[in-house]
Amino acid sequence: MHLRFISLSLAFASCQGFAPSTPHATSVFLKKQHHQQLQAKFDPVSLTMARLYENSSHTQRLTNLFLSQIDSNNSGDNSNDVKETASKPSVAMGEGNFDVSELKSQMTQSMSKVMDNMSSGEFGTRGELYVAGQFALILFIFYGDIPLVGDTLKLLFGPGMFLLGGVVAGLGVKELGSNISPFPKVGDNADLVTDGIFGQIRHPIYAGLLYSCVGISVWSGSAARLVLTAALWFLLTKKSDFEERTLVEKFPAYEYYLEEVEGKFIPASLLKSMPWVDKD
Repeated sequence: MHLRFISLSLAFASCQGFAPSTPHATSVFLKKQHHQQLQAKFDPVSLTMARLYENSSHTQRLTNLFLSQIDSNNSGDNSNDVKETASKPSVAMGEGNFDVSELKSQMTQSMSKVMDNMSSGEFGTRGELYVAGQFALILFIFYGDIPLVGDTLKLLFGPGMFLLGGVVAGLGVKELGSNISPFPKVGDNADLVTDGIFGQIRHPIYAGLLYSCVGISVWSGSAARLVLTAALWFLLTKKSDFEERTLVEKFPAYEYYLEEVEGKFIPASLLKSMPWVDKD
């Protein structure tokens, strides 16, 4: 059967015009035909998987060879490290080795020093009240409320501050009368007003707006509103500075008013009464 196939192949090749003319060429031609027959028995997927398997086997052999080389190098380095370590009486932690006894000794010394610092000095003269107040405030901040007076403070700085702002702004509008304007530049026909609520704060309308915004922020428990109120405070500060420059240009006596009424949005007497303000 095999000889018959060879004869037919040679006959077919001669008919096509490319039959081999020498024994060597005939052998090459027959091997090529046999290889094509073997390839026909396998589908493309099987051939691809076979090539992948051969490549993975080759890669695995290379990986094993590389790892064995690394192991041999590490074994040589470790033997040198052991010899160096054995020649040294002790190795510090900073050189790479973890010394538990040295760590315990350092921790004991540190704790002893901290305890000495805390116990030094006479009780009552070391600022214990400041420390107690500090930890109390931190605790209340994490807790989110102040015992006994928390609801009162919410009412005071929420609706109370909102109403106070409306009153202060209303008094400012009343005192200005026809001189009121939304623009910071003073009008040509405007008069200088320094009486009433203006005798306590220089910009009561701006102050009332800020008070009300603070009250709404606290009342609603909105951090975003509080941040926006801080931005409004900054903007109104810049606007009032511009307005005061135009007032000084139009009314030279306004400079004396600035010296007499120091508070721009908050009365100066109230600010000076705060416990964190230096009284000297």
